[in-house]
Amino acid sequence: MSDSNVIVSVLNPTSERKILKKNIQVASVFQIDEVMSCDLPDNSETYVHNENTISDHLQPLVENVSPKLTQTEREQLADTISLSNLKLKAKKCFFFQDEIKYLGHVVSERGIKCDPEKTDSVRKWPKPESVSDVRIFLGIASYYRKFIPSFSELSFPLNQLTRKNWKFKWTDDCENSFHKLKQALTSAPIFAYPTRNDSFILDTDATLYGIGAVLSQVQNGGGLVISYGSKTLSRAQTKYCTTYRELLAVVTFVKQFRHFLYGRKFLIRTDHSSLIW
Repeated sequence: MSDSNVIVSVLNPTSERKILKKNIQVASVFQIDEVMSCDLPDNSETYVHNENTISDHLQPLVENVSPKLTQTEREQLADTISLSNLKLKAKKCFFFQDEIKYLGHVVSERGIKCDPEKTDSVRKWPKPESVSDVRIFLGIASYYRKFIPSFSELSFPLNQLTRKNWKFKWTDDCENSFHKLKQALTSAPIFAYPTRNDSFILDTDATLYGIGAVLSQVQNGGGLVISYGSKTLSRAQTKYCTTYRELLAVVTFVKQFRHFLYGRKFLIRTDHSSLIW
């Protein structure tokens, strides 16, 4: 293998290895991950996945989740960064913040939520007048789809307008879909951070045109939402019987949330009694 490539192992059904181009972005991802994982305390976690360089093989997620560090731990971290010949740009660093904005999200010790500035622009979004306008709006809405329960069902009338050879006609269903999506975005909840030892619960459901799920976790005696999931069914899948659609929802979202659920016991809840037996 060339020195310009790097082999990585990723979570996938066959556990096969992938060969990625070894450029500066990929090299920095693995270097930072190695440095931080060695230096942060045991109850801290560093996840560094780069969307632009490894998008087809790794989950497009960047998180650095750690508790409040002590003075000694902060000094140890600074020493490690220095010894590793890494440099931090002052204007890009934030210290002693209660919350920070990152990629359209607000990250705080309470959890993760949509950036109010972004959702406020959605609230003022004018009614689409063409297919291109619909695609732009759906693109923004889809970016925050994990914050919207039953997103695929809510957006179905608008998605229909973007189909090939579909005549653009703004109907009452489209109007309702447009306003419900805007309302859902501007009232999106705060997602809790998952913990190592608490139990996960996966609630799934299926309708004629889509499937949805809620991943939650029992923390301190209460259920907290970790993420929502939804998917629009294909034309063939809409012909499945109810039991098959409900089972498809279970399989789809166990796979989607595999990085949370893999290697641990969790509870699946469904309102379809045929799947319980």
